[in-house]
Amino acid sequence: MTKKKSLTAIPQDTPTNTAAQSEPFATADAPPASAPRSAAGIVSPLATQAGGLSDLTRLKVAWDVRHGKPPTTLYHYTSAQGLHGMLATGRVWGTNVSFLNDPSEMRYAARLIRNVMDEEAGQLKTEQKAAEEHDALLRSIIADYATFMSTHLPTWTESLLKTFEDKGDAYMSCFCTKGDLLSQWRGYGATGGGYALGFDARQISIPRSGGVRLLRVIYKPKDQKEIVRDWVRAFFKLKESLVRTMREKLDTPGIGTLLRFRAMASSAFTGKVLAAGRLTEDVPIIKHLLQQGQQVFTRFLAECLICFKDPSYQEEQEWRVIQYGQNAPEIKFRPSGPRLVPYVELALTAPIDGEAPRLPLKSITYGPTLEPAVTEKSLAMLLKHYQYEQPGIEIKKSGIPFRT
Repeated sequence: MTKKKSLTAIPQDTPTNTAAQSEPFATADAPPASAPRSAAGIVSPLATQAGGLSDLTRLKVAWDVRHGKPPTTLYHYTSAQGLHGMLATGRVWGTNVSFLNDPSEMRYAARLIRNVMDEEAGQLKTEQKAAEEHDALLRSIIADYATFMSTHLPTWTESLLKTFEDKGDAYMSCFCTKGDLLSQWRGYGATGGGYALGFDARQISIPRSGGVRLLRVIYKPKDQKEIVRDWVRAFFKLKESLVRTMREKLDTPGIGTLLRFRAMASSAFTGKVLAAGRLTEDVPIIKHLLQQGQQVFTRFLAECLICFKDPSYQEEQEWRVIQYGQNAPEIKFRPSGPRLVPYVELALTAPIDGEAPRLPLKSITYGPTLEPAVTEKSLAMLLKHYQYEQPGIEIKKSGIPFRT
């Protein structure tokens, strides 16, 4: 494959931003605890030959770093009902992704991912033709990857999207870097009659477990495509490195290597018994490496569906707290016009000494259509009732001239 400069590549010694590395990714460099060993107690050499998995791990670190430095303040636009509910519980509301104001968001990301895969498949045809003078194994690897790109990965992506749409497998709370945006007052701030809660992002402490992530929304199509392309190629490199390692262990070179590797991988996933042979001991390790690579790559695709957005929304400079459904707390419902919207309550800070969590609140901006005197008095009373100290929390009116 042609080497190129990558937007997501980082040096080996780049420090990990631990605040950004909450679960759902797994690094998985080590072989499984049950990995077969030789009589001398040494782990099979195949376990150390996962170059592609190492690349995926480095991309994961780069991905975490990209999402690891939010601005000082993040703003959440909401209605009076939302403001009261969040102050009462000390938690923000995460809406089911199937009930967003713009349900086409994930379709945009899925379409972009599919386009990148189509481009990669076309590039592979050129590379396959150039490889005709090389060994049969290289041609077979490229052909196998082209099939993966054109068939299996699109199906996989569509399955992820359908899971999100049909099962509501994620919940999202959205934040902006600006606390007085006309588009946000119109879309989320009760048509100018709502509130923008300003949170101290330095105090946001997302738990390291439970499937919660704080993600930066990425708007530039060039960046989006480059990121996906890097990940897809790293996933291919994992498959390629395993194939080449197996070739070194086999007596029969060339196409037979790939066929026997496929048989072993199939055995690892299906549980069917392989014919006895000196490679049988490596099946659990192959299973481990492929599953770990697939797990990391699948989670990456799921997060792309959530944090890739059309560039026309770039003024929002959005960040999102994501809660994956399998770990979600109690699902609740709130009215929104004629609809009932499912949501969960998400803590932005860890509770202290068993007490309820507190919002890292530093300001409340009220919408341009609200009457100042009455609004400021009610907000001051509300903050006092829920023991949010003033004057530490600033109350201010929107500066946008706006009428309903």
